Amino acid sequence: MNDEPLIVRAIVELKFKKPFDPFRIVTAKGEKLLVPEPERVVILPGDSVHVLQRSGRLVRVPKNEIVAIEELKVIACA
Repeated sequence: MNDEPLIVRAIVELKFKKPFDPFRIVTAKGEKLLVPEPERVVILPGDSVHVLQRSGRLVRVPKNEIVAIEELKVIACA
């Protein structure tokens, strides 16, 4: 995993962060893919990341097309 681009390493860190906070993966095409649960993103060896959307659509994103990550903080209501 050390040879992965920094942005992919950041996705791995967010996936395993405790407690987990949802985040979005932003692609070079401007698509924003929500990762609401850690089980919905898979980082495979090779050239891609896979994101399972709530609609059931599985999106393959080439690692070199990931341009940003948007962290989403969950605000707890009392």
